[in-house]
Amino acid sequence: MSAVITNNHQPPAELGDLYIPRLHPAAADDVGVDGNLGLRNIETPQVVYVRTSAYTSPGQLLELFSNNPILPVAHTFVMAADTQCEWLPILLPGASIKPQWLDPLVCRINGSGASTLPLRLRVDLDRPGGRDPDPSRPGHQGLVIYLPDDVVVNGVSEARARENIEITLMPYSHAAPGDRVLLCWGDEQETHLLTEEDLNQELIIVVPYAKIMAARDGRELNVRLQVRGHTGNSTDPAERWSAASKVLVYAQRDILREPYSAEVDPQTGVIDLEKLAGRPVIASVFASADYFETRDTLELFFKATDAQGNIVLHREQRTVERINAIYDFPIPPAVMAGLAQGHAKLYYTLRKYVGSTTMHSQAAYVSVKGASVQWPAPYVIDTMPFAEIRPVRKDGQAYVPYQASWQPRDLITLVWLLPDPDGTVEYRFSRSAGERPEHDVIEFILPVAQIKRFEGRPSQLYYEVNGTDGRLIGESARKSLLLGKPWEAMVAPVVDKVVGHHLDPDLVPDGVWVTLPNPPVGQHVRLHWFGPGNRIVMLMHISRPGDARIKVPGKYVLDNLNRIVKVYWEVNHNGVPQRYSGVVTLMIARRGIFGFEDMR
Repeated sequence: MSAVITNNHQPPAELGDLYIPRLHPAAADDVGVDGNLGLRNIETPQVVYVRTSAYTSPGQLLELFSNNPILPVAHTFVMAADTQCEWLPILLPGASIKPQWLDPLVCRINGSGASTLPLRLRVDLDRPGGRDPDPSRPGHQGLVIYLPDDVVVNGVSEARARENIEITLMPYSHAAPGDRVLLCWGDEQETHLLTEEDLNQELIIVVPYAKIMAARDGRELNVRLQVRGHTGNSTDPAERWSAASKVLVYAQRDILREPYSAEVDPQTGVIDLEKLAGRPVIASVFASADYFETRDTLELFFKATDAQGNIVLHREQRTVERINAIYDFPIPPAVMAGLAQGHAKLYYTLRKYVGSTTMHSQAAYVSVKGASVQWPAPYVIDTMPFAEIRPVRKDGQAYVPYQASWQPRDLITLVWLLPDPDGTVEYRFSRSAGERPEHDVIEFILPVAQIKRFEGRPSQLYYEVNGTDGRLIGESARKSLLLGKPWEAMVAPVVDKVVGHHLDPDLVPDGVWVTLPNPPVGQHVRLHWFGPGNRIVMLMHISRPGDARIKVPGKYVLDNLNRIVKVYWEVNHNGVPQRYSGVVTLMIARRGIFGFEDMR
């Protein structure tokens, strides 16, 4: 019995590492795992990148393999323009990202066998805690926490804080080692990474004395948590946090009353963004004659935690000019807009003009209700959801709406993506946000050479924003584009006598017919029969509509016995490939009484 040998016969890893954006890192003790993929990797097209090198030249076929070293899940052909880029994009189809493993994920050049380092990636698409089992109640009811009985009854004094506070998290669905539990004690955060020993039992999270004191006092200090799964999955987007437990804290003996806001529901402690309707939240402080004096400095703090657990701080300072007066501090709509499914702490400090001592108020805690809103998509020449643009022979412009929450040094990256498993195209350009422009838009130039690469196939335009630390702050909605008239699909050729992916050379001793489905009339096309044992390129001019058939001599079948052959065709202008078809993978093997030999 014969075995079919794969083309991966060269020393591995000439192409280095695959780069995968949004890959959730593996835990330090997760031996043999290169990273994790979760829901965010299938919610929008996941592109992986291969570094260009001396091994990549125009016309080469790069294939991406996942869990199967024989049949690729995607491919791309190296075009002349690609050699100017540092990285080549290849789409990892969402249908290929399935639990529990991608092992291995590797990219290989068909002609030489040069490959990237193989990756072993864990896949988990479950949300920690699952869906909220009771949306009618506040907080995620699948994440249940308990405070110590004495804390619930008596609150927290400075002496009790010295003993630390143990919070109990009950077992939750889809828990896994590596889950990151983020507990908020007021505005202070405590994290815990789940281990194998933590599963299926109550988890104790200790809030230390230092953090209790740092959060200071409040009549209803909020305690809540969320979980980020081991592959990056968040808690249910409809309810990111557990229900808030409220506790009296008087460890610092803060005597100033908390600020007040009419926009906060007095029964639930909730700010409803829909009811707010774009207006600012007004935080009010009463300057009592008991503690305030003129020329004191009053500073209000709005310290929020967004749906992802990121801290957002807004502060404003005033000089006290009148006693027994109310000082109003607006929280800008731009700050509030990004806090849906989050929560916040409102408090103020009073720095005395005489003596320079600083007093702290007690804190008020609020939850923020509302739908998460993506940044608007960029636009080109219109505001329609789908734009069909005529090809032009000059540079174009794309416009990014400037967002009030951005900082001047944030990095804005415009991304134009054509996500196709038969050949992905991408263009990126980055610039700093800078100061808010006069017309509230940032202009990006689309070079004419790049525009041409996107002709004829649906693409997406969006932007990403990264902070100065490199952390992804967020990305916009995506605008669908079609540049010019849609191209006819270049369907993969059809090879006669093929069963599954196998071709028996004994069935085609005189050669095998290959059908090109509906190639373009008036064009020169080339059929590629590419195998490690022998290969041939056959030229044909298409003079009439309909399918075209080309016969590949039997020699090129038999010479690749027990090998893998790639079959595809291209449209060619003056010797330069313009477009490539889909690719057929053929295993050339004789059929025995037990069928074809398994590939290995």
